[in-house]
Order: sequence, then structure tokens, then C-alpha cells
Amino acid sequence: STIAASVLIPLIVIIAVAGVLVYSAKRYQWLQRIRQLRQRRYDEVRIGQEDDDDPPIE
Repeated sequence: STIAASVLIPLIVIIAVAGVLVYSAKRYQWLQRIRQLRQRRYDEVRIGQEDDDDPPIE
């Protein structure tokens, strides 16, 4: 029973923490914010590449 408790208690804690993280990520829309930040960075990189104007390949 000691082995079961030493395995089950940390497992339950890990599952509970994961559940809280998933719930709060959905509630506060973390994924959408991360996607918006990525899109902004991508747009900035694209804007900075205008000076690289090679002639077209024929």
C-alpha cells in the first residue's frame, strides 16, 4: 500500500495540474494569443525583406 500511495499521489497531482493548465489555457485563450504573436513576428520578418530585390529568373 505504501508503494501504491507513492505512485498514485504524484500521478494524481500531475493529472490535476495538467487539467488546471488545459482549463486555464482554454479559458484565457493562450493558444490564440501565441498564434497572434507568431503572426506578428512573421509579418515583421516579411516586411524587412523588401530590400532583397533580385532580378526575376528567366
